[in-house]
Amino acid sequence: MLDPRPPAPSTIRRMRRSSDTADLPPLGRTSGIAAICGLRAEARIAAGVGWRAAAAGGDPAATRAAAERLVGEGAGLLVSLGIAGGLDPSLAPGAVIVADRVVGSADVGAPLRLGTIAGLRGGALVSASAAIATTEEKRALFAATGAVAVDLESGIVAEVAAAACIPYLVLRAIADPASRELPPAARLPLRRDGTPDLAAVLGSVARDPRQLPGLLLVARDTRTALAALRRAALRVAAALTIM
Repeated sequence: MLDPRPPAPSTIRRMRRSSDTADLPPLGRTSGIAAICGLRAEARIAAGVGWRAAAAGGDPAATRAAAERLVGEGAGLLVSLGIAGGLDPSLAPGAVIVADRVVGSADVGAPLRLGTIAGLRGGALVSASAAIATTEEKRALFAATGAVAVDLESGIVAEVAAAACIPYLVLRAIADPASRELPPAARLPLRRDGTPDLAAVLGSVARDPRQLPGLLLVARDTRTALAALRRAALRVAAALTIM
């Protein structure tokens, strides 16, 4: 049974300091919970709550390899952790989803459900092979799947967890809402270490400066989503310790 109460304030302060300042720990040395992320900033959040973490830059092959490596190093629970694109128009930046279903992964079982944790909602999530960037694409995917959000990692995490016969969990915070399109610079691939390719971003803005206001909105919403994700990870980590 999950305890819906938040962790003690002293615990939260200690975890937040760790999340903000610690380097990523060596894989295989911190806990039996391991997080698969796209962004390095997301992996730092996972490290801050004591989970092993890997940032794969949104690349499908690298994501699978990272998940399999973590399983091989003893992970007993995989967490797909990070930001996501909103498909449900009611979800604003910073809304947190603990998915109860990953669309397209019906054959590999459902993720752990933590709906009793206060402030976190459930819902279906769909994984894509590339960013869903336009409002038209988001509307079509929402209508076709009923999923409330989309990411790049959760389907792969579900498959690797199923192959290893271990549970998985999906924890995602909305960054770009359904009503907003991603500008070209925000659609560029990440570097393999999960950090933005700043040279490519600057080059894109130089070619089309009109996208700059939209890019600043993306940056603001991403900060909002990462802050919400950090708070949610603290709650989930506290709940998992007493399961």
